[in-house]
Amino acid sequence: MHRLFATAAVVGAALVVVPNASAQGTDTTSPVLNVGTLTPTAPLQRNGNPPAAPSSSTGNNGWFTQAAPTVLNVTATDDVGVTKLQYSTDNGANWLDMTITPGLSVTGTASLTAQGNNTIRYRALDAAGNIARGVAAATTLNQASAVGATSIRIASTNGRAVGDELVIDTGANVETVKIASIITPAPASPNPNITISPALTKAHAANAAIQAFPGFRTIAVPIDTQLPTSAWPATVVNNRVGHGLAPITPTRTDPTPGSGSPAVRDAWLDGTWVYPLPLDPSKLSLGKHTWTLGVTDVAGNGNKVTFTFLVTTSFADIDALLTRAGTAGTIPAATVTSLKATLATAKSANDAGDKVAAVNGLDAFVSQVRGSVTDQNTQNLLVTDAQDVTRQTRGIADAPAPADLGVTSAAYPGQPRHPYVTPAMPVHNANATFKVLVIANKNDGSFRHPAIEDAEVMLQELGAAKGFDVDLWDPSWTAQSLPDTPFTSAANLAKYAVIIGDSSVGNNTFNAAYTMKDGTVVNERAAFKGYINNGGGYVALHAANDSMHTWLEPAVGGSLWYQNLLGGLFVSHPANANGFGTDCGSCYWAEVVTEDNSHPSTTPAVVPAKVPVADELYHFDRKPRQFIHPLQLLNESTYVGAIGVGTNASNIEGGDHPIVWCSNFDGGREWSQVLGHNWELYRTTPWFRESIYQGILTAAGFKPANCVTHVEVKTLLSSLQASGGITAAAATAGTAAVDAAFTKYMTLTQAGYSSSLTDIAALRAIAADPASGDAASRAKILAKAQELKDWMGVLLGATSTGGTATGTVPATLGLTLGAPASFGAFAPGIGKTYTAGTTANVISSAGDATLSVADPSANATGRLVNGTFSLAAALQAMATSPLGAGGALAAVGGSSAPTSLLTYSGPVANDAVAITFSQAVGANEALRTGSYSKTLTFTLSTTTP
Repeated sequence: MHRLFATAAVVGAALVVVPNASAQGTDTTSPVLNVGTLTPTAPLQRNGNPPAAPSSSTGNNGWFTQAAPTVLNVTATDDVGVTKLQYSTDNGANWLDMTITPGLSVTGTASLTAQGNNTIRYRALDAAGNIARGVAAATTLNQASAVGATSIRIASTNGRAVGDELVIDTGANVETVKIASIITPAPASPNPNITISPALTKAHAANAAIQAFPGFRTIAVPIDTQLPTSAWPATVVNNRVGHGLAPITPTRTDPTPGSGSPAVRDAWLDGTWVYPLPLDPSKLSLGKHTWTLGVTDVAGNGNKVTFTFLVTTSFADIDALLTRAGTAGTIPAATVTSLKATLATAKSANDAGDKVAAVNGLDAFVSQVRGSVTDQNTQNLLVTDAQDVTRQTRGIADAPAPADLGVTSAAYPGQPRHPYVTPAMPVHNANATFKVLVIANKNDGSFRHPAIEDAEVMLQELGAAKGFDVDLWDPSWTAQSLPDTPFTSAANLAKYAVIIGDSSVGNNTFNAAYTMKDGTVVNERAAFKGYINNGGGYVALHAANDSMHTWLEPAVGGSLWYQNLLGGLFVSHPANANGFGTDCGSCYWAEVVTEDNSHPSTTPAVVPAKVPVADELYHFDRKPRQFIHPLQLLNESTYVGAIGVGTNASNIEGGDHPIVWCSNFDGGREWSQVLGHNWELYRTTPWFRESIYQGILTAAGFKPANCVTHVEVKTLLSSLQASGGITAAAATAGTAAVDAAFTKYMTLTQAGYSSSLTDIAALRAIAADPASGDAASRAKILAKAQELKDWMGVLLGATSTGGTATGTVPATLGLTLGAPASFGAFAPGIGKTYTAGTTANVISSAGDATLSVADPSANATGRLVNGTFSLAAALQAMATSPLGAGGALAAVGGSSAPTSLLTYSGPVANDAVAITFSQAVGANEALRTGSYSKTLTFTLSTTTP
């Protein structure tokens, strides 16, 4: 009995741990494998076009850069029990077990350290050998297949492997098989290209749908913990740099395998930040120097590489310096030839061992340089080098070499991560004074710029801080955006002070026939153009300049209307190493120079006269300057030929490179900020944010700004002639004067700006002549001529300094009443409404004011009285005036509840007020002989004195 009891207990225990397959049937259910995760994680960063899922990797662009291993975390479940979690780093050639405790729900991890862009497979298995399904791929049955078939042909075997589950067909005809083998070499159609198990139990037609499930999931695990680096090119030997060497471009490498694209993000020369241009030895003094490069890669790894070196010179270096000076034009060619001959004579003597003759020759060279080279910097360079070569020739030893020559590395932050930001839900700002509309591209497949969300967030932040509302039209963010296009009509757009194109790239930013969600077809182009024609403002940020290239308006002379609105449109930009900045692969440093500091967006209080910017730099389909009013320019010398930057004549502007501008066009105002690919400008650059805000205010017309252009004035002259405002002769002469002024302005010289003032004066004389046309038309021309004159004054260096002329206004509330109102005689027994009136004069210096009336008496308050008798109906009053806002007749209240007659929203002077009283008398109302009257109190009050 004891033995049987013990046996039963053991069997019972076994049933709990190991299911009896023969009793329960074969386990055919695969485990469920969940999506794996990676740790450690970092705050979310942008990764692809939102609203795609962001990345939480520790480095940039999805890469992991932490020193510790990257850990793959896997979970799986099974109705019977998961027995294995495995992963493969070699596309399934080998599978490694994760440490788990088998059970219904398991968790496993794998520590990964392999450098490079790894793809890891992972899977789950149960005791019966069932493998969890991976992510399905869709394909089709290429040929019809019969019942019992063990080989079939599928449309493609790409990505397929032995063991993949195939779910063939749908509905009642669905069945599941596995790939037993892939036939090689691949047979020609219609022959089968895979074998399957088990055999088909159903017939399937050609093109039947197939869902192919691999027996694993995959996850990308890009790991790069290796620092990029830089080194001297072969032209530099032993950390000695010859003075005559051509500008030096260092090598940049990223250890393989890695994220690649090592780029120089920062540079310092002798401790001072400089643009990352090749090192030009000729601009350095002889002796010790340091050149430090901040190198970064796509993953954001950074390395500060410092080259400590000596600049040396020789006969060959001086000869090379002469060649460069001749090429640059700082020394005339004939002088270069003569100096080279003198230098060659000295060198020949030195090579022959005649040191005295060599020294004399070098002294002659120095004298010749001082007598013939007028450029002081070049003269000093050549003299200093010749004197050092003289020292060498005399046999005077070099000073001991510094002990720290060489190349060292130090910590450097690398490119920053691009934080994942989303626009906020629409919010009405309390006391908002105006509203703007921000538009992005329509999520239609056009390239979506990575900083669109950063600009949207910045504009919403500005709105909250400055007191304006922001509407978004961005279909990528349906919850935060307007539900459908607001470009239904110019009237609908009129509620916006400014429309802001937020990198709204694409030729269908505005459609001539756009179908709304309710099926209504609207002309977005007509709506936008009408908005501009009616005086609207447009702010174009970055790739708003890469929009509507083909918008042709025959009514404007067959011209490209949007191109004319913006002046010029994007055509190309130089390339750069992707490692320079996150989501900013074509970015690099450039100097932005203010040309017109009189505009509110470019005053010295907003932006320095010269400021470095890291961004993507546009080149245009035509020279913008002739159509726009430039505010800021790019200094092309700060980036043309920069380290890693590919520039040529087809993607630069040849030295005249406007990048921020404004203009008045076709009735509206436009302000363009062509910078703005780099998210950092919107999120972390105060002057850039403030400049955009000031651009908004000027485009809206809230702040005065001189955005005149020569083409605008010519268009004005033409339109005034067409309307009959000025004579044809005046239009012709005025146009000639503007053309002459423009030609001189386009020399981009101080002399040209100055001489153009004569032509502007000629335009003013034409406008001042009564014979040229009517006064209103001539006044318009005079105003534009003054703007042209002021513009040239700014370019000539004129500055505006705020002066002070003051006067004070005492707080004033003045109310003067006219003669008392009289209704005349009330006729007893007759029902009638009587009226009477009086006048008042209002003077107020307050921000707002209210004129009210009240009956201060406690005797029948609000009614006319005759001793102890009073009229049954209340006395009513109202007021009207040219400047106040009044209402309908209302009963006169008591002192505690006076009746408002007029309100004023600002100060007024001598507003003539008409006050009307109304009194109803009933037919059956008993009237007492005598006078009915009431003394009323009129009050002019304010809440903002």
